[in-house]
Parts: sequence; structure tokens; C-alpha cells
Amino acid sequence: MGFLSAIEIAANVLSEAVAVGVGMIVLVILVAIAVAMFISSGSKTAPFDYLEKEKFETEYGVSGMVKERKEQYKDLHKKSNIAGACLCIAALIPIFVGVLVDTENDLFFMIMLSLTFIIAGVGVVCFIKTGIIWASYEKLLQEGEYSKENKEKRSVSSAIYTAYWAIATAAYLGYSFLSNDWSRSWVIWVVASVIFSAVVAIINAIEKK
Repeated sequence: MGFLSAIEIAANVLSEAVAVGVGMIVLVILVAIAVAMFISSGSKTAPFDYLEKEKFETEYGVSGMVKERKEQYKDLHKKSNIAGACLCIAALIPIFVGVLVDTENDLFFMIMLSLTFIIAGVGVVCFIKTGIIWASYEKLLQEGEYSKENKEKRSVSSAIYTAYWAIATAAYLGYSFLSNDWSRSWVIWVVASVIFSAVVAIINAIEKK
């Protein structure tokens, strides 16, 4: 929406009402696609939810096979995490370029901002994809955060994490709709991500005690 507004300001190609309307339509479509993906993925993984919550015993030879595959994937997992971290850091470069080159050109700056989101998005995909695979190994082996001891603690922490992101989403949408400041409201996600790291650290410290 901010990108369309920049086009409207820079070239008068779109009126402000049309820019806002098109931006809202695109936003709703993207949200609908995301919801459909979440529901579809949830229905497919639902039969295996017990792996996260319940203690179980694997059949003979299964643990050994999973450990072997986990060890083989370890190097790729590390590289994917490094790539994700580097991309998330490099995502700041387009913003710096926009500030250094021409701060008065709204269209150029919005293009750089969009590029920032694209690079950061690719980095997040790297984290998520490798994280899902790695978590699958840990679920089957009941290691890490899916160990038998941690399974007893997950219900409380999961509820807190879900509530946190629900509140962050509500704050983003509420502020954006009330102020119509979509070009700046994205900062809420950055702040929420930083605070979430602190929340996770605090919860982990409490659970260890």
C-alpha cells in the first residue's frame, strides 16, 4: 500500500483513494491465501500432533535411522541458518541505499523498502524450511525442546507465544486502520520481533527454575 501511495505521489498515476483501495484488496487477498495455507497444513499435520505433546516409544531401529539422517542433515541445517541470518542482516542495505541516494524521492525509497522486505522474507524462509526439518528429527527422537521433560512445559509456553503474536497482530491492524499510516506501521513487526526474543528468554529462564 505504501508503494502504491508513493507511485500516486511521484507520478500522479493513481489517485489516493485508488491507491489505498488497491492496497487493501491486495492485503486481503494475501491474508486469505495465508489462512488457506495454514488450514491446509494444519489438517495434514493434525494426525501427528501427538509427537509434540505426548511421550512415545519408537519401534526397533527407528531411532537409529532417524539419528543417522539427522547427522547427515546437520551440515545443511547449519548452512541454511547462516544464509538466513546473513540475508536478514543484508536486508537493511536497500534502506541505507535509499537514505544515501535520495531521501526526497518517495518512489525510490519505497522500492528500496520493498526490496528490504523481499530479502528479509527469503531469509525467514531459510529459517522456517530448515527449522521444520530439524524439528521433525527432534520430535521423532524426543530431543531438544521436544524432550520428554519439555513436553510437560510446552502447553503454557505455547499459549503465551500464541497470545503474544495475536496481540501484536491486533496492534498492527488497529494502529494501521485508525491512523492510515501503512507506510510506517510495519515497524510494529520489527519491535514485536525484538521483544519476542526477550519473552522467549524470560520464559525459558522461568521454566528452567
